[in-house]
Amino acid sequence: MGVRYAVITGGSSGIGLETARLLVARGWHVVLMARRRIELERARESILEHMACPPDAVELVAVDVSKRQELEQACKGVLARLPPPELVVTSAGVARPGHFGQLTPEDFDAAMQTNYFGSLHTVREFLPGMLAARRGAIVLVSSGAGLVGIFGYAAYAPSKFAVRGLAEVLRGELVDTGVSIHVSCPPDTDTPQLAEENKTKPQETHAISGSAGVVSPQMVAKDILRGVERGQFLIATGLQMKALAWLHSLLAPVLRHSFDRAVRQTRKKSG
Repeated sequence: MGVRYAVITGGSSGIGLETARLLVARGWHVVLMARRRIELERARESILEHMACPPDAVELVAVDVSKRQELEQACKGVLARLPPPELVVTSAGVARPGHFGQLTPEDFDAAMQTNYFGSLHTVREFLPGMLAARRGAIVLVSSGAGLVGIFGYAAYAPSKFAVRGLAEVLRGELVDTGVSIHVSCPPDTDTPQLAEENKTKPQETHAISGSAGVVSPQMVAKDILRGVERGQFLIATGLQMKALAWLHSLLAPVLRHSFDRAVRQTRKKSG
């Protein structure tokens, strides 16, 4: 397959859809994964509507990333007909804000199963082939709530902290392998998910997030692709997120450099 291609979970709307739109405009082939086939069909129509490209430039895979076996089977199906992707973006996510005592065990389970484990198992399926090819990039979509705990997000924020933690570990392990790891931390983004969140968001959360404003999914998608091109690990969208990412992780670049040096020295000694 001569055309570059990407796999995007949560690709039927929001950040995933806008990232796919940008890639197709650049001549990429994209594989969109999401739960509902009808929404995937609409997403493909919206991408191809004003673009001079073949319909098969956008492939659709209906899968619930929160279900491990279903996700693994879907990923294996992609790899059975295509080579390892050059880009993987895990943007599938769910959020149900609310006061801690009002959230149910199912709310916590859903956040971890979709946001964290959905990202984890997607990476586990595609990473080995990318390592063998010694090329590619993986973008894990976390959140501003993955940088700092935010009132009302007791279920959502820990799952996004976990996504960022996974990215931190993988970044260190994959040094010099040809595969780069990136983590995107957008603020509130104008997506169907945000509209759903607003139905249960406490007033205190509205007051906190209102000061940061809402960005467009197009802006986040552009930042993601720009960040990958620049080799940027933590991709923050908006001035407030950039400031938070820098101030919250002031020592992170120094620590990463130290960690990488230790890894390289160890690998050199072991041959």
